[in-house]
Amino acid sequence: DVILASDFVDVARFRGFLPAEWAGVPIVLYFHENQLTYPNRGNEPDLTHGFANALSCAAVDAVVFNSRFHLEEFRAAVEQLFVRLPRPSPAGEVRAALDAARVVPVGVELDEIPLGAGPEPGAPLRVVFNHRFEHDKDPVAFLRALVEARRTSGGEVELVLLGETYRDAPAGAEELVAELGSAVVHRGFAPDRGQYARWLGSADVAVSTARHEFYGLAVIEAVAAGCLPLAPRRLAYPEVLAGMPLYESDEELVERLVEFMAAPEVARSRDLRAERRDSVAMHDAASTAAELDSLVEEVRG
Repeated sequence: DVILASDFVDVARFRGFLPAEWAGVPIVLYFHENQLTYPNRGNEPDLTHGFANALSCAAVDAVVFNSRFHLEEFRAAVEQLFVRLPRPSPAGEVRAALDAARVVPVGVELDEIPLGAGPEPGAPLRVVFNHRFEHDKDPVAFLRALVEARRTSGGEVELVLLGETYRDAPAGAEELVAELGSAVVHRGFAPDRGQYARWLGSADVAVSTARHEFYGLAVIEAVAAGCLPLAPRRLAYPEVLAGMPLYESDEELVERLVEFMAAPEVARSRDLRAERRDSVAMHDAASTAAELDSLVEEVRG
């Protein structure tokens, strides 16, 4: 009835391989990422796959993005790409597709992330970092901030490091983890979804230092578990964490961590944890699935 494709599909080429009887089947293209603005290690966008992303928009019946930030950033990158392309180009068709694009959040399976109680009263501040140890999540900036905050406050802290660590960890990350020593109470990919949720629910604060974020699943999951998010005022965070206090600089992140190390109870109250969970209820996968279902039915006609 409908083909739902992710941004990893070169839809223009894919259409050429469809059997004749599928030629009229409408296609919905969902952008969770894109290859024009996704930061690679060389800081140069992948124009081959990026152009395929752009051309795909003109080859489908509906385009969907996971956040307004993502849509607008991609639109700006596409305009820069068109400047570099010879004419004629598909600029008009792609612009029209992006003008009609919808925003439907990915959604979080909130029933898999129960509200956690956090640490016991009197326990040190527990901080969770639930992102990949890769350059685009900038774990080095996070670890530096935590080391500096601990040195400044002289207080105790516990650290939960969730997410995969790959063979080539960002330079300096391992040395900083070693400096934190016994403060690290867990490190590594949780063995199952339940254990992941329990670690989130055991923490007071969830930190992001991301340099790239089109949506922010990890932080939304942590907030659903009751954590106070410390995320930067950039990327998709002002949109998906609307109303939450966001930090403006690395220096402010250190200041906030020092404040919470001195008084963990400020972030720890059960009522506050429940309010945070309520604040991300609109990201429940059941709601976003219904929205996407509605769009698919509309495209089917």
